[in-house]
Amino acid sequence: IIFSIIGLFTVWLLIPSVVIDTVDIDLALAQMDIFTAQTMWITVGLSTLFSLLALFWKSHIGSYGAYFGTHKNCEKGSAFGSFLMIGFLGFIIDFISNFI
Repeated sequence: IIFSIIGLFTVWLLIPSVVIDTVDIDLALAQMDIFTAQTMWITVGLSTLFSLLALFWKSHIGSYGAYFGTHKNCEKGSAFGSFLMIGFLGFIIDFISNFI
């Protein structure tokens, strides 16, 4: 939640506001296409960065949970790797869905 709030606030500051005249729908759609093309790098780039930071943080916290939850029978490194791989599956699906 914290990374989402930080990411939302950062994107909100970087993406300029836009005024679209809706009298002519074709012109409004063209303006939205141009605006989306100009700001896509900000949205995808920052969301990717914050998603990766959140993934590493959650994997780190999960490795401690697995380590202490199994009474130190599970190594932190292997637990971190497991949580990271599971998280990367969701990350890859989310990243690909941005371009579909």
